[in-house]
Amino acid sequence: MEKIEIGKIVNTVGLKGELKVLPLTSDINRFKKLKTFYIGNDSYECERASVRNDKVALKIKGYDSIESVEKFKNKSIYVDRKDAIELKKDEYFAVDLIGLEIYHNDKKLGTVTEIANYGATDIIFFKSAGVEKSFVVIDGIIKDVDFEAKKLYVTDKILDVICE
Repeated sequence: MEKIEIGKIVNTVGLKGELKVLPLTSDINRFKKLKTFYIGNDSYECERASVRNDKVALKIKGYDSIESVEKFKNKSIYVDRKDAIELKKDEYFAVDLIGLEIYHNDKKLGTVTEIANYGATDIIFFKSAGVEKSFVVIDGIIKDVDFEAKKLYVTDKILDVICE
């Protein structure tokens, strides 16, 4: 079954086995309804989750001490695609954009290799003529996505935010 990344465990919280999670989803409240999730290939049951500012405090059922959860630090949390949230118009799962060719007007800029999120926004990394480049995903930068043609079209805003 295909999995969708929804968060990254950045630390522990307190002494009773809670984890601090950086959400990688447009709906941080989705964690409040989380039942089953994956860390690597292993499945876990969510005992509770609460939103605290821009992070989530997550408790795994059966893990009741800081020592039992420290091994999860810096790991990603995934859900089955069937359990993923419903996307709004012009929202995409990062995993679905990997491998798409990026076009600005009629010029191919490169192929998406990775999408990262460092808390504030997504960054799309792509390879162009063997060189790794990236751009910050700001409002209005993505014009269209054609999954059938495997193409991602960007607007002129790309010229302001592309990094080499």
